Amino acid sequence: MGKVDFHHFSQAPLFTLPEPFALGAAQFEAPLIATVLVVTPVSMTESTASLIAVGTVVDRPVDDRVIACSLRAQGRGTALGGALGAFVSCAYAQGAGLAAISRIRSRYAVTLCGAIPVLMGLVPVLGSLVALVPLPVLGGAGVVFFGSITRRARIRVTDPREGKGYAARMTLRAMRGYETFTWGTTPQ
Repeated sequence: MGKVDFHHFSQAPLFTLPEPFALGAAQFEAPLIATVLVVTPVSMTESTASLIAVGTVVDRPVDDRVIACSLRAQGRGTALGGALGAFVSCAYAQGAGLAAISRIRSRYAVTLCGAIPVLMGLVPVLGSLVALVPLPVLGGAGVVFFGSITRRARIRVTDPREGKGYAARMTLRAMRGYETFTWGTTPQ
């Protein structure tokens, strides 16, 4: 009890537009350019692998044209996001895992999931509603989510309730092993 903080919700504006270059004008300095030249191919490789994984999950083969269009869109998104103060755009493997465990294969669902954060950015009151979720609840959801992805890769479970229990146990075991490795003691 008492884990919900309404502070941000009460101060959030109803509507706002992003301010271009709010963090300052673009700077082209040698160390920054070198960093981008290293990070960009890594990001492109990760996005390509994620795209191929999602294509496998949804039974839609990924060819060179799809990869090129995806990387082009990622580059445009990164440029636009950079102008609006966001990080580099990158696809994550969790998307393939989520598609595998949810069995949702609709591009309209993916579009909706992309529109929701944009809406929360334009209407900060909605974004602050998400901030009301206590961190332990998000942590528990993360345990089940990532464990479900790992479980999906390891075994086939016919009952979804059984699968979530298995996923939570496996993730907690992994955390226990990590803590044992890091701190040298096993928690009781």
